[in-house]
Amino acid sequence: MAIQPTMIRCVLVCMVLSIVFGGTVALADTARAEPKVWVSAGIKGAIGGNRITEAEDKDIYVPDLGTEPAGDVLLPFMDGGGGTGGGGGVFGEVRILRQHLGLEMDVLFDANKTWYEVVAPDSVQMNYILKYAFIRLPLLLKVNLKTGATRFGFCIGPEFRFGLWARTDVEVTENEELVTGEELSAIRSTMSIRKRNDVGLTWGVSLGFDASPMEITLDLRFSHALSWPEEYGKRVKIEIRNRETLYAYQAGHSLDGRMLLGIAWGFSR
Repeated sequence: MAIQPTMIRCVLVCMVLSIVFGGTVALADTARAEPKVWVSAGIKGAIGGNRITEAEDKDIYVPDLGTEPAGDVLLPFMDGGGGTGGGGGVFGEVRILRQHLGLEMDVLFDANKTWYEVVAPDSVQMNYILKYAFIRLPLLLKVNLKTGATRFGFCIGPEFRFGLWARTDVEVTENEELVTGEELSAIRSTMSIRKRNDVGLTWGVSLGFDASPMEITLDLRFSHALSWPEEYGKRVKIEIRNRETLYAYQAGHSLDGRMLLGIAWGFSR
């Protein structure tokens, strides 16, 4: 018996309807199964480096040089400095839109050591050292691309730093035998430091690995202290007392980079 064209059309229409209906049901089931919000909280450890940029006003007035600008005389940290920093703390993150958009807030303790190399007479090399610590509170907007159990993202947002403590030190790195303890103590007595608060901009990239219900995170971040002064005269207060030049530093730096490794407990709803 020959198959009528009308019967063929009916079969094709039924097939198309079944595919469309079945696909719609499957998408609806997926939508119902897909959580709307992902939340995670955990701990992070951080390590990295710091940078004090070159001061904009090298031609500052120095009391013991009279009323003439300093000219070619370089004072400690005038042409910048570098160091290390790191710490750790807790964090929480909320993600929506199938984890493509997120918001993270951290509470991190961050200890820093920044130094400036000085070459004294007789080729004695010293490091003038600033040690200080912050509580760092970054609030980061995150845009993520998720593939399977891996999540790659970009983050940016403000960061608030609150100074905890600060102190100075001097280390002799070369020809230490030529410097007496009294001389070293005298140099240390000319240095002081004051803790400070700063506001910065933080940005970076992140990786997340889902090992449900645990998550492992890896971040590479950079931060610019927007409130850190660019003028040397605002970073360091210089005073002459009893024929000695005293330097009162501010605790902080211009730029830093951190690598952070974290572990979190995640859940969704």
